[in-house]
Amino acid sequence: MMMLKMMNPFGSVTDSIPGVGGGGGDDDEGESKEEQMEQERLRQEAIKQAERERRDKYKKQEDEREVMRQSIRDKVQAKAMAEQQLNNIKGQVGEKCSIQ
Repeated sequence: MMMLKMMNPFGSVTDSIPGVGGGGGDDDEGESKEEQMEQERLRQEAIKQAERERRDKYKKQEDEREVMRQSIRDKVQAKAMAEQQLNNIKGQVGEKCSIQ
């Protein structure tokens, strides 16, 4: 035994350092398996909630943009209809003028 300590003088010291020697155990974490599972469940739930909120936010923005797009479409359509009516009136006036 003494011969092994001479070859590795830090052999007994590393047993007391967690994660290096054989002395430390997994029970030093401070949380039980159930607590870890509960923490993970809460973390996953928080991630899902944040994702839902993000989706709702962007869906609301997209809905607002669609309302704006529709109003632009309506204006363009109204303008096209007005031009068409104006052309029809011009055509009718032109026909009357050319007949006389």
